Amino acid sequence: PQGREKPLYYPVVRFINAPPPRGLGGENCPARHGREAVFNAAGYMDRHYEDEPAGYTWCIDEWEADGLFYQEDHRRTIVIPYIVSVIDERTTKILGWRLSPSLDAETVLDLMEELVRREGPPRFLVSDRLGHYRRMLQHKMVLARKAELAERLAGPLEALGVTNRGPKREKNPRGNRIERMHGIYSDLAGRDFGPSWREPLEGKHKIRRVDENVKRHLRDHCKLRISGPQLLSFERAGQIVGSWMDEINLADTEANGCHGMTRQAAYLEFQPAAPRDRPSQEVVDLAFSQKCELIVRAGGVLVTPDGRRYGPD
Repeated sequence: PQGREKPLYYPVVRFINAPPPRGLGGENCPARHGREAVFNAAGYMDRHYEDEPAGYTWCIDEWEADGLFYQEDHRRTIVIPYIVSVIDERTTKILGWRLSPSLDAETVLDLMEELVRREGPPRFLVSDRLGHYRRMLQHKMVLARKAELAERLAGPLEALGVTNRGPKREKNPRGNRIERMHGIYSDLAGRDFGPSWREPLEGKHKIRRVDENVKRHLRDHCKLRISGPQLLSFERAGQIVGSWMDEINLADTEANGCHGMTRQAAYLEFQPAAPRDRPSQEVVDLAFSQKCELIVRAGGVLVTPDGRRYGPD
């Protein structure tokens, strides 16, 4: 068509149905089959991190450890702990971690508060389970009307200006880089967890060596006391995992964004040109503090969820 003339119907139909590059490909056009089809047609796009300073984006995720451990204070209790870790997206340096017998809100909150106070808040937080962590961050807020307020209240990190980025699960190069860190953890667990290592099941094998160790621990150690512990303790697991962190951060790596340096060296090398603004300790205290919203009539007595009472006197 020329000028402002409208295109004719049949030429448009021919263009839509003609194969590329002369047309759009008709029913074979990925755009007609949704976002997933477009993603598959585009193929893999390599991701570089040259435009991202160190500390700009944090990645957080949990990993169910490949091990079974007993609790020192109750030796019949066997746990599969979680490692919650935060890495810098640019360099994959491990910024902080927690080992917990079970995944809970306090574990994540305590880790985040420690890192914010030490490093300052990032610009972005990447999590494969964004809604999961958002709810966990909100659990520390004791709300009188959860159904009404949960959607309106942001987590402590959002109160500090951190933007949640994600989830991006479709094999996206901008997805969570921490997934590769879990592979490193898994290799180290096989090396260091000894009798507590929970090796992957292969073929027809239905029983792991650690399952037999658990039986002996409960029978010979906890019941008959004819042997010492047959597993590592949870406390020992924490010591082992702690030793991994320096080893990983100081190891040679080909991770994209490190330029051949170790994760630790790259993190120091690629800091932003201008220092990041850090909130005051009072602002951090307020962001991570427990909050309770109650309606009290004039002259009434306020009772907080922990039982404290506040009144006119």
